[in-house]
Amino acid sequence: MAILFNRLKYTVLMPGLQIPEEIYVFLDSDYFLYHKEHPPSPLFFARKDYGNIAKGDLDYYADCLAFLHDQPTLIICETERKLQTRPLITKGFKTPELNGNNYAAIYRIYSELLDKRVNGSVLFFSEAALDRIVDADISFLRKVAREIRLYNAALKQNESYIEFFMYCRVIEAICNGLNQKWLRRSIRQIRSFDFLPVSVFANRDDIRDDKKINYNKLLLHRFSLRLKQVERQDVDIGDYYFEEMRNSIAHGSGRPFEFMKVQNITEDCIVMKLLCRYGIQKKYQSIVK
Repeated sequence: MAILFNRLKYTVLMPGLQIPEEIYVFLDSDYFLYHKEHPPSPLFFARKDYGNIAKGDLDYYADCLAFLHDQPTLIICETERKLQTRPLITKGFKTPELNGNNYAAIYRIYSELLDKRVNGSVLFFSEAALDRIVDADISFLRKVAREIRLYNAALKQNESYIEFFMYCRVIEAICNGLNQKWLRRSIRQIRSFDFLPVSVFANRDDIRDDKKINYNKLLLHRFSLRLKQVERQDVDIGDYYFEEMRNSIAHGSGRPFEFMKVQNITEDCIVMKLLCRYGIQKKYQSIVK
């Protein structure tokens, strides 16, 4: 496939991707992703006809990539002149420079979140990245567009309290409200659930060294450790996560805001993350059936 570089306008901002070779990823029937073999190179996103892309589709496919790789994701238009964020002081800068500064700042924030949560990198499209051409049908995620939009928003949060609260919003979308019975039942089923594969690498490790790590296993290990800690407090799991934690954060009161509880809320985010990923997969699987 010949790439018309002068017609590529959209790029994907996602931190820490391991993309070993030149790769084409065809998404559904209308779009594709392209990455040149030699870094540094942007990950391009385009229509097959190189036409303009509606803002809704840019946001939707960013949300898809975020969910599939569990990383905060944004798709931007390189030629867009409208500022995403307008600083208070703009003297001495032209709009393109301010845009560049803004997107660079966003990428730095996303990269810091990756270092904070993973301390590694993520393999692009998991095992499929080993192929030069990938045909990825992710149309099933249309069934959970609202849920993955909220999930991407949660991934973008630097503050653990807000990340936790946004995961609660995802679960509200999945269950049409906070359902403690769903939470208790889901916690019992998560350990044996077949999650979508995600592979990660420790920093400085490379895909060619075959040192990939099963990301879901890392999450499940921390998930189990945190639940054991909560259970030792002799509290109901549903009450703890939805009544004590969620409501305390929503109303600005209670234990979550004590300085020494920061590590706990970070671990609780891992529990909520897996509940969200489980709930989203179960929801689209049930709709497809």
